[in-house]
Amino acid sequence: MDSKKQIYSGDRVQSFFWKALECELCKVSFESKLKSDLYKIVDFERPVGDHMIMESVQSAPAKVVHVFNLNSSRIFKVGRSIETDMKIADISVSRVHAIIKIEDNFRVTV
Repeated sequence: MDSKKQIYSGDRVQSFFWKALECELCKVSFESKLKSDLYKIVDFERPVGDHMIMESVQSAPAKVVHVFNLNSSRIFKVGRSIETDMKIADISVSRVHAIIKIEDNFRVTV
C-alpha cells in the first residue's frame, strides 16, 4: 500500500493520497470489502500531540486523508488557492472555501 501513497506536505497540514485502492487482479475496491478495517492497511504519519484527521468521502476508489497539526495552529484555510492550508483541486471549490477554527475545548467552527 505504501507504494501507492503520495504525500503532500504543507506547513500545518499533510495530505496523503492513495490512488486506486483496489485489488490489482479483480479490481474490487478495498473500501467496499474492508469498510471499517481499511485504516488497518493504509498507514499515514500523525503528528505528536493534538491533531485532527479529515477524510475525503467522494474520492473512491482513491483515498485522501488530511492530517491537521493542531500544535502549530488552530485556524486553517481550505480551498483551491495556493495560500490555503488544505488544497482541493476542484473547480467547484472556491479559492478560500472555508476557514476551520478549533476552539480551546476542541469544538470545531467552520
